[in-house]
Amino acid sequence: MRNLILLLLAGLPFTLASQQLEGIQYVDSLYRELLANPDSIHVYDLNGPVFSLAQGNKDTTIFYAKEMIRISEQIDYRKGEALGYNNLGLAYEINGDIDTGLIYYHKGAEIAIGLTGSPKTAANIYNNISIAYSYKGEMEKSIEYLLKTISLAESIQDTSQMATAYNNLGLRYLQMNSPNIAIGYLNRALNLNEAAGNRRKLALNYMNYGNSFVMLESYDTGTYYIQKSIRLFNETGQDYDRLIAYQLLANMFYVRDMYDSSGYYNQLAIDLGGQLDDPVSRSDSERLQAMLLMKSGNYDDAIPILEKATAFSESIDYQAQMAENYKYLGMAYAAVGDNERAQKYFFLRIEYMDSVISKKSDEAQMKLAEYQEEKNRQALDALEKDAEIQRLRADRSETINWAAAILGVLLVVLLIGLYNRYRFINSTNKIIEKERDRSEKLLLNILPQQIAEELKENGKAEARLYNEVTILFTDFKNFTQFAAGLTPSELVSEIDRCYRAFDEIIGKYQIEKIKTIGDAYMAASGLPEANTGHALDMVKASVEIQEYMQKNIALKKEKNEPYFEIRIGLHSGPVVAGIVGIKKFAYDIWGDTVNIASRMESNSLPGKINISESTYNLVKDHYVCSPRGLIDVKGKGELMMYFVEEEVDVVSA
Repeated sequence: MRNLILLLLAGLPFTLASQQLEGIQYVDSLYRELLANPDSIHVYDLNGPVFSLAQGNKDTTIFYAKEMIRISEQIDYRKGEALGYNNLGLAYEINGDIDTGLIYYHKGAEIAIGLTGSPKTAANIYNNISIAYSYKGEMEKSIEYLLKTISLAESIQDTSQMATAYNNLGLRYLQMNSPNIAIGYLNRALNLNEAAGNRRKLALNYMNYGNSFVMLESYDTGTYYIQKSIRLFNETGQDYDRLIAYQLLANMFYVRDMYDSSGYYNQLAIDLGGQLDDPVSRSDSERLQAMLLMKSGNYDDAIPILEKATAFSESIDYQAQMAENYKYLGMAYAAVGDNERAQKYFFLRIEYMDSVISKKSDEAQMKLAEYQEEKNRQALDALEKDAEIQRLRADRSETINWAAAILGVLLVVLLIGLYNRYRFINSTNKIIEKERDRSEKLLLNILPQQIAEELKENGKAEARLYNEVTILFTDFKNFTQFAAGLTPSELVSEIDRCYRAFDEIIGKYQIEKIKTIGDAYMAASGLPEANTGHALDMVKASVEIQEYMQKNIALKKEKNEPYFEIRIGLHSGPVVAGIVGIKKFAYDIWGDTVNIASRMESNSLPGKINISESTYNLVKDHYVCSPRGLIDVKGKGELMMYFVEEEVDVVSA
């Protein structure tokens, strides 16, 4: 039952068919080797294949997992015990017994976390615990263990595990209908997998990333990424994942009332699901096919398809899916006038929903649910008797009573759903708010607020032309020679101290830091919001930067330490600003103004602020500037330049 979730969340590379055909024989051969040579190497060799065998082979997996634990205890191989409990937990959880699975997962995690040098093992088990809790609908606990997974993976720089955990964390927030938060984590996973060249996991990232945009109703962007994932799934042979992508597109087009496109992708899913013989996906696809028929009023053809979908989900006891199929069967039979069957399926839906709900409720809630169910059954019996009498009197009265019965059933379902949604929202609200704040701070640390808001709202940010801005470039004199005399940590520390001071200074004047490239620092005044005082603000900030550097130089000289000297260049004019690319979002600016500002810096002198004629014309009433004359600039010809000397004395003027 969990094969769909495993493939979607963890990206396991084994298909169900290959597990069943080859897995058992291979595991058995490894087990015989372990019995002949009971050591830690052979226990570890058995671990991965046993883990991959778990889907559909519960008893066999339990046997091998217990043998791993038994032999590991004999040879005092604690890591092997942890791995055995992990496989034992998976055997139960993946085949439907989640609570028992969690007991063994926690045993394995307790052993692994106490071992020295085995954070990877603990991280893997925490990830499985997270998946199990998500399957139970306990998102708060699921996220708690994912954060533990990330912490352990980061401690050993296990980028593969980090990528998986970030992907899963994004999916949890999608499940909680928070795609804005999900996108941030999915983007981290995407970047890590792109850097590692992991095409299998990258394909999953693209699919989940696209689904986030679909939930934000940025349908074109969502479709782009999901289709991109399908192309990768084709190349890597991930047929189960490709099937899921087809279903996502089919459901998206259905929600948008684009029924022809929905039908096209759903038929692809049906065909592929038939090849893979996967009852979970086949049930979902068959139900959507029936829903499309019902949209066109063809209820008679929809009913046998829904019956087939129901048989698929009943074959694996997938209760949530069964409840959804029962709902549409009830609607279809009601539409064709078969009230008896409609009534049957509506109440089967309630029965299975109550079954799922009761597992998550305390004793008082269970009693309440049973009381409500009994009351509903009593009401139904009365309605059935009344309906029989009314059928003998008039068809019209029967229809009215039937409608009232359905309305009452749906009302009960709605009330139960609202009550549990209320409990769920209360339990997860704090953690969602905390993660939302973290995501907001991270995004605003990368992008201007106005651009960040546009990106969140639309999934993209349009490039804009700004006619009047002032660009600053700074550079350290003799940086290469200076760097040669310091250790890498000392060099980075010195640069970081300077750049932190620059950040604080420009922040006072609402100047936007664009980027740093080595020892070069770039900023812009007058964007993303226009500012008529952009040149004056930038000159004031530049003067403060120079004053900071002069104080720093004085301190270094006192200690007889090497020091930086800085050149600064400014130019004012038009630029284009925006975001490009699909990863590592960065706000940048382009245009000839940028190139000239860079030339102003390279033609400056240490301890000087060199400005162009356009900047001079904007600040000459506020600062005394000494003309340098026309200076030949590579690629630009001769340009007039000025050094900023001092602020105009307003009182004497």
